[in-house]
Amino acid sequence: MASISSIPLFWIVMLMVLLNVTVVVVAADDPQSFEVGHGCSDENLYTYLNFTAFKENQDAAFASLRSNLSSSSGSHFATSMSNKGRTDPVYALVQCRKYLSANECSECYTTAEQTIKDYCPRSNGGRIHLDGCFLRYENTSFFGQGLDQGFSNYCASNLDSNPKEFSQKAQILLTQLITNASKNDGYAVGPMAADSESVYALAQCWPTLTNATCQECLQDAQRILSDDCLPRHDGRGLEAGCFMRYSTYPFFSDNTSYSPPFSGNGKSKLLPILLGSIGGGALMAALCVIIIMKCSRKRFNALFLPVGPHGGYATTEGDLAARETFEQVIFDYEVLKDATENFGGRNLLGKGGFGEVYKGRLADGRVIAVKKLSDRSSTQAMDEFLTEVKLISSVRHRNLVRLLGCCTHGHERLLVYEFMANNSLHKHLFGDTETHLDWNTRFNITVGTARGLAYLHEDSNVRIVHRDIKAGNILLDDKFHPKVADFGLAKFFPEGESHVSTRVGGTLGYMAPEYAVHGQLSEKADVFSYGVVVLEIVTGRKSMNTGLPEPHDLLLQWAWSQYESDQVLDIVDPRLEGKYPREQTLRAITIALVCTQASPALRPAMSQVLSMLTSDSEISMRPTQPAFIEGIANVNASTSKSVDSAHSHGSITVSLFPR
Repeated sequence: MASISSIPLFWIVMLMVLLNVTVVVVAADDPQSFEVGHGCSDENLYTYLNFTAFKENQDAAFASLRSNLSSSSGSHFATSMSNKGRTDPVYALVQCRKYLSANECSECYTTAEQTIKDYCPRSNGGRIHLDGCFLRYENTSFFGQGLDQGFSNYCASNLDSNPKEFSQKAQILLTQLITNASKNDGYAVGPMAADSESVYALAQCWPTLTNATCQECLQDAQRILSDDCLPRHDGRGLEAGCFMRYSTYPFFSDNTSYSPPFSGNGKSKLLPILLGSIGGGALMAALCVIIIMKCSRKRFNALFLPVGPHGGYATTEGDLAARETFEQVIFDYEVLKDATENFGGRNLLGKGGFGEVYKGRLADGRVIAVKKLSDRSSTQAMDEFLTEVKLISSVRHRNLVRLLGCCTHGHERLLVYEFMANNSLHKHLFGDTETHLDWNTRFNITVGTARGLAYLHEDSNVRIVHRDIKAGNILLDDKFHPKVADFGLAKFFPEGESHVSTRVGGTLGYMAPEYAVHGQLSEKADVFSYGVVVLEIVTGRKSMNTGLPEPHDLLLQWAWSQYESDQVLDIVDPRLEGKYPREQTLRAITIALVCTQASPALRPAMSQVLSMLTSDSEISMRPTQPAFIEGIANVNASTSKSVDSAHSHGSITVSLFPR
């Protein structure tokens, strides 16, 4: 076979031009059936008998959607409801992008229907976002719903060359589209020229929403794109009642009418754009070929081959696997070293059981957090790195800390995260910060954390248990929105296993009794830890404090004793100065105690917790006495003193009775 250096440069350039033209033509004909995200409701909820009735209603609802869609006179929208036999009703909704043709809309719906059936074969609800359409079904009406915890984002991996300008232009365009959509039946598209690259965007609400709900939905989608995607080239914000997308590529068709004030004649000018893209792409391809031919083999390897454990190129299956499971940015060690001022002490944000976290600033101005794992080649440290990389790169949610990339340097493993401006919940509850959280902020943190955990347990592609939920692993952004952090102890769950026996790793005071004593791990261990965190949020006290007399030294025992004596509001943080809603506070405390019951079977799922938190209806579950966990060896004030303390391995006693 001829080497690349023996092929005339003219033919290489011509080949790249032809390939570029082919890509553009195929993209123009694509009905936009690319999957952006999906989710299923209560899996395996139905027995065979009543699932059969539900399935009949589902088939009827989908058939009605198809029929209504074909006769929708260009609205590309349909809803349906089937309730044969007056049991197990199914509500369904489909919405295509308005720039699609009728045939493209029909093709997109067909793909969505088949895909959601494959994903959610025995679920009482499911939803799927494709680039061209959205399909959802449930057993209750959701048509007026704008926001829902099961939706998130889809972001491209490549960054814009001029990130600051691009982000500003995109934000201006998205804000304008929200205004235009409210005046145009919930739909707006438009381009915006920039010095570096033009931006194209779309905002669309389902017609069942009110104008106010539509605006709220699109604003939340914009926040998702701002927090999670920009300045990447392409991003989609997914919500229950709307869809928002921006891109450097004109993803809508040539006959799309722009929302004013983006166009004088109401029509786009895609042909010059496409011709420009072809010419520009060909030029870039030619330059890339020339650069590659000029580079030495060593330089080529340095650019494109994985790095091995000792700084060389990857040679083991483990090193290659790490690269194959990770689709984010691979940072250069020197870049991170410069960003953190050589990992200097004044940039240190905190220390954990596996390493240190530093604040850094990249050359483009972005602020990041760099987790530098301990400089050791132990299996434990490597396992943590591979777990975090594989896990976080596949999981995206507004209430989960986003992993931006990773780096290897010798034995060192580094993870690069989005920076959280307000540090951790632990710092604000127990630290020296002057900011005291008011009740609304505390309750929003409680709800947001529940959303993140519910997503990990039930809505992500794999079932995930965190194993170390605590106040220090709940980080707060600049608006005090909570995000669950540190998946270093998380485990993937094989399908069909209710619990996994594993080496205990976590923080004493937060660990569920069945996990602390027997090493039995399930999502109910996270539920227990979450309940303890909620009590910390309400009381402003740590889970364990040996400097206090009994029963105040164990927060859970103290809260239960006050609940038993009907004086539970006495545990509320005095710093709130009585400024909290009584019923909502009682609800939060009751839910916390329900989550910390001794038996895992009695604890609710996180989706149930979220439902109880956000509902005004009476809580049907009543807490039973929790297990009080006491460390009787190697447990002192430092165990719970710091969020960053190493994992505790003292012997543990579990008591079901007060001391």
